[in-house]
Amino acid sequence: MDELRGRGVETTAMLATDPVPLFWRPSRGAAASYDRVRDRARVRVEGRSKGEPVYETLEVEDSVGLSMLPAPSPSDVFFDIEGDPFVGPGGFEYLFGYVAVDDSGEQHFTGMWRLTPVEEKRNFEKLMARWADHPDMHVYHSAPYEPGAVKQLMGRYGTREK
Repeated sequence: MDELRGRGVETTAMLATDPVPLFWRPSRGAAASYDRVRDRARVRVEGRSKGEPVYETLEVEDSVGLSMLPAPSPSDVFFDIEGDPFVGPGGFEYLFGYVAVDDSGEQHFTGMWRLTPVEEKRNFEKLMARWADHPDMHVYHSAPYEPGAVKQLMGRYGTREK
């Protein structure tokens, strides 16, 4: 913002009309970053003037963004774990949940609650057994919490290290 204000750009509308590519060299950051911000401002201002959301799709590029994902496998899971790191000495992972495709091709949710350490270990081992049964399985998750929690459970119970 300071870089843009220093060049007289005070509003989103002003930014939307800046020429691209930049005719100036930023003192901080890459020029391409400012080009992207300018494009987002242009789309936002266009949406305001039309009174409806406006969007532009990006060209698909090999080895960039979602193109880096592996080919899908029928055994893939979309995994989430809910826990509270402040309960007990090592935290409390009370819900393992995942969506997977069943044998009929339908997606279904599996939720495994836990109220005791024995159940926590059992739930962890069930998830890891699925992975062992489906070595082509990919696990998709939305935050760094899930891999960290899985590693912590592996260490806590000394099981499923491989």
